Amino acid sequence: GLGLGLARRTARARGGEVTFADPPGRGAEDGPTGAVVVARLPGVLGKEADR
Repeated sequence: GLGLGLARRTARARGGEVTFADPPGRGAEDGPTGAVVVARLPGVLGKEADR
């Protein structure tokens, strides 16, 4: 419910995005599958790496 909407709104306000992706290498024959939530926020990794 509400959590995804808040996460997406927060990411977009900071110039990023929240999307879903299929996990690579997983098919229905491998058992239960689910979506992977991908959050992209510009500059986050660069700032963490500088510390």
